[in-house]
Amino acid sequence: MTKGTVRLFVYNSYTVIKGSNQAIDRVVDWCIKDYMYWGQDWTKRPVRMVKREAFLNYFEAGNKFPSGWTGKFYRDLKELGYDVKIIERRTKPGKAIDGQFMVHPLTLRYYQEDALKIGFATGRGIFHHATGAGKTILMVALLNKIRRPSIIMVPTLNLLLQISEELNKFFDSELVGTIGEGKFNPKLFTVATVQSLWSRIKAGDDELKPCIKSCEALYIDEAHHISISGKNKIKNSYFQIAQLVDAYYRFGFTATPGQEKSLGRELLEAATGRIIHVKSSSYLIREGYLTPPLIQIYPISVIKGYRDWPLAYQYNILENVERNTTIKKLAQHYASCGDSVLIIVNRVECHGVVLHEAIEGSALLVGDTATEERQEIFEHFEKKIIKILISTVVNEGVNIPSMDVIIMAAGGKSSRAVIQRVGRCLRKSEGKTEARIIDFLDQDGKVLERHSNARISTYKSEEAFKYEEMPKFTGRIS
Repeated sequence: MTKGTVRLFVYNSYTVIKGSNQAIDRVVDWCIKDYMYWGQDWTKRPVRMVKREAFLNYFEAGNKFPSGWTGKFYRDLKELGYDVKIIERRTKPGKAIDGQFMVHPLTLRYYQEDALKIGFATGRGIFHHATGAGKTILMVALLNKIRRPSIIMVPTLNLLLQISEELNKFFDSELVGTIGEGKFNPKLFTVATVQSLWSRIKAGDDELKPCIKSCEALYIDEAHHISISGKNKIKNSYFQIAQLVDAYYRFGFTATPGQEKSLGRELLEAATGRIIHVKSSSYLIREGYLTPPLIQIYPISVIKGYRDWPLAYQYNILENVERNTTIKKLAQHYASCGDSVLIIVNRVECHGVVLHEAIEGSALLVGDTATEERQEIFEHFEKKIIKILISTVVNEGVNIPSMDVIIMAAGGKSSRAVIQRVGRCLRKSEGKTEARIIDFLDQDGKVLERHSNARISTYKSEEAFKYEEMPKFTGRIS
């Protein structure tokens, strides 16, 4: 005997639940997500940043919840003893548009062929592919297979330029449009920055409305950006746009979807559905598609440990003479050997400037660097005219295969940031047999050491990564 009847009416962006009130109450509970954030505690003197908890509800009026959670809620309700049926209300687009789309032949790796078949069959889901797996080529293959009005949503101007350039290599230029960098030129396949889309949506832009309404396939690049917007804000612009675009086909592409059941992972799945295809860095290294990395960890001493991250950062990262000298000497050594060295920092205005002033011949790349200047810096770095580059922005979408060494000067514990940053150095290049990743064990016995150990755990989770614990740096490299 069942507890009651439940019907899940599945539309493109949302699912409507009808039936047992008790079942609906359970779904409401499942749609309330708790998250932790840092907020100021005014009861302390001096005022301190402390962790706080908040709750966000993704169940909406009309008994709606994001359609990406449909399968999960279906299984959970069945396990609780409800009679659950899914009623498909999505209207699959008709026959693909005819015509000669491709102007350049497309060759897929065998795992990309598998991903294409799975993506076309399921119509939605996340491609969890490591950096260097060839996500843009897979995207081209899906666009050519589906052949319907499409939006490719990207987080940065750099990715807008990069992906539109790649699409123009394979498709007739009359098919590829862009929205971003002050341009509004939508076409059958439109690459658009999140910022440009969101600013036009908020302004009620009448020009954008037909593009949104006609979209039948949504491609979300670096899809892990789907998350909360901040304290008491349940949706960031990425999530809201994904739910607003009522496309049948919905695909997310990311190397870092987050841990299962984490808030970020749950919100990503809400918008796109579950992970449907996986290719890890270790797999791609074993198959010869990526360069194997050597991870080297140098211990760093500190005079005093701090519980608060801002103080720890100030005194034990920014102003740590031993740490900064080690970074400088290592960068200069590998540059003198002919390698290109990227030094990743969190804050260009302080740490980046400190290192830039200390390292003669280095270049500094910041977030507001003009597009033409940024492209010139990248080009000179790729050609090794610039040997040492210091930046916060060489993360997603930056493709410099000739990069030899990354020095992780930034600290932090995010596995997502580690994976994204390491991926910049693993691409194959002529004569490149190994990528070197240099990081630090900040031995403060407190927050920085915890962060260091978290990064080390991320490195060790990839079985194809070679890992070395280095002795304390003395100024010489054997």
